[in-house]
Amino acid sequence: DPAWASRIAGAFAADPELACVSGPVLAARLASPEERAADVALAWNKGFTPRRFTLADPPADSPIFPFAPGLFGIGANLAVRAGAARAVGGFDEAMGPGTPTHGGEDCEFLVRMILAGHVLGYAPGAYLWHHHRPDQAALTAQLEGYAIGLGSFLAKVALSPQGRSVALRRLPAAVARLRHISDREAGAG
Repeated sequence: DPAWASRIAGAFAADPELACVSGPVLAARLASPEERAADVALAWNKGFTPRRFTLADPPADSPIFPFAPGLFGIGANLAVRAGAARAVGGFDEAMGPGTPTHGGEDCEFLVRMILAGHVLGYAPGAYLWHHHRPDQAALTAQLEGYAIGLGSFLAKVALSPQGRSVALRRLPAAVARLRHISDREAGAG
């Protein structure tokens, strides 16, 4: 969207505490069944309500905060203050596209930002358009890559002393959430 940069800048200006701003990633088209499936499976649109995320004030709707992949947005629509990015060591170059992990670098980076005490924002007006994979083979490869990236993201969190500590405190809520999902899925069958 041509107004993306000004909307991102506006979000930073409205809240000087924000270290990072993300926004919705909307489907540029939904012509094929694969594009429609990708739009549902990827869930890159986090709604149209502005949000603010801090470790000190976890959102009530995310029992596994800050470890819910994509809760804060995704790397496709993300702006970060340079000083904040440098303070946490930037993106892990061993993760993401072109690496064996295929992805996960954005989730891992955003969790490090939160764990370091930074404030993240979601600005629904700062949207952009994405062309989803138009065929099954490309969509399958993308989703498989994201699954590998998710595994690498979770492994890195588990290996981080601070990440592990916060994750262990969230474990009861995570187990309850998984039970809820399992019960819901069992009832649907």
